[in-house]
Amino acid sequence: MIPSGIQCFCNDNYFPSDIELKQHLKDKHLLPTFRCKSVSAFEKECEIPANPDFHDHVRRLELAKRMCIEIMDSDQKSTDLSTDHIRRYTRLIQKEINTLKLNNTFSWYSHDPAEIENPEFLNFLGLDTTDINNIVVIAYSGNSMQCTTTDPSSDIDLQVIIKKPETEENCYDFDLNAKKLPKQYRPEFDSTKNSRFAENDESQINFSTCSLPAFIWQCLNSDSISLNLLHAGDEMILHEGPDRFFSELKKHKHTFYSKNLPYVGFAKHLIGKTKAITPEGSPIGIDQQDKLHDLIKILNRQWSYNIEHALKDIHGFDELIIRDQDGSQNYSIAGLEFSAKTKTKRVIKPLENQLAKIKGEVIDNKNPSIIARLITQSKEIFTNGDFEYPLPDSSLMINLIDRCKDEDTKKIDEMITDFLSQHKEWPEKSVLAESVDRGFWKNWLQEKGIVRLV
Repeated sequence: MIPSGIQCFCNDNYFPSDIELKQHLKDKHLLPTFRCKSVSAFEKECEIPANPDFHDHVRRLELAKRMCIEIMDSDQKSTDLSTDHIRRYTRLIQKEINTLKLNNTFSWYSHDPAEIENPEFLNFLGLDTTDINNIVVIAYSGNSMQCTTTDPSSDIDLQVIIKKPETEENCYDFDLNAKKLPKQYRPEFDSTKNSRFAENDESQINFSTCSLPAFIWQCLNSDSISLNLLHAGDEMILHEGPDRFFSELKKHKHTFYSKNLPYVGFAKHLIGKTKAITPEGSPIGIDQQDKLHDLIKILNRQWSYNIEHALKDIHGFDELIIRDQDGSQNYSIAGLEFSAKTKTKRVIKPLENQLAKIKGEVIDNKNPSIIARLITQSKEIFTNGDFEYPLPDSSLMINLIDRCKDEDTKKIDEMITDFLSQHKEWPEKSVLAESVDRGFWKNWLQEKGIVRLV
């Protein structure tokens, strides 16, 4: 069989080195090496040729994908292709990577190909092998969907939605207005590293199984993982049921969004874990680290007192301490809020962590990348009403995980500063509704005969 265009990119006979591959991508503007000049060439059903070195093959695919993303994020004058064209192409490369990883891991479980109709593959995902019609969708999620995987050993995430739980009785009392998802509806998580599968050193497959009513409940209640899935490109869908329910979910995804966008809150939470910021959302500068260090030393000598007593005679730290906020007897110290009655000994460790953040000593390398994604998603939805993977600045998101440089750190710092100063203005200019549309989904679930809602 003739290899697909994507594989031609990564065939050693064509490109002995990474440098030549990169040069080819730039010279040919992402076009394949054989005679067809259309993206549709990559959608042809072609058998994947055996490759003796799985990791090397996937690594070269990852490189090709990264080059595409860098071109997408660069000055568009450098290519005669549209951004949509490059996005589509990038997702097709990611699909090829996902397929190789999935088949490679499944081969440890079975010698058969990992096709969705294969009973062993359904059992591999913990699904009922006799009721494939109960499946709404099986799709890639996480980095595997967002096109931000970085190496052959990175995990694959799958999300499975089924129409109903195992017993229909569980659906009769489902309340879409419930404040908390009942236990019987909560998603089930599994992975190839769990005890029911053979241990192996290849990429891990993680999968989550959720019923359709529970998935809709999660979307209405700002679950970012579920909302992200609604933006999966068609290339990231492994299987969709004949009822096309998932396509309808994607078509009406705007009903799950409101001016109180969940990506904003999640971004602010992660920024607070990664950077030292004030309650007002302003970053605490490195010039204040000496002051905070001195304050911690003073508070250490007031170990047994509460904050109100300890701060009574401490002066000269006005830029770090806000006393008695709004008459609520709360104190802000270096951006952290404490009750006046909090024991000083319980304040020391959080303040030491803040100091480490200011110095840049405490950085989870995944957090800055996720923050960049959340900021971009928020801005895209508020300004354009939607977003598509790979997102703008995906090259930055990958670099922050894989090979972060000073210029990347500076760029994410600028993104955070701009976000904290602007995000409150975005909803005012947005056409998003004031609240999510629960009524629409109540009617939809009942019309489809999925559940009888209370």
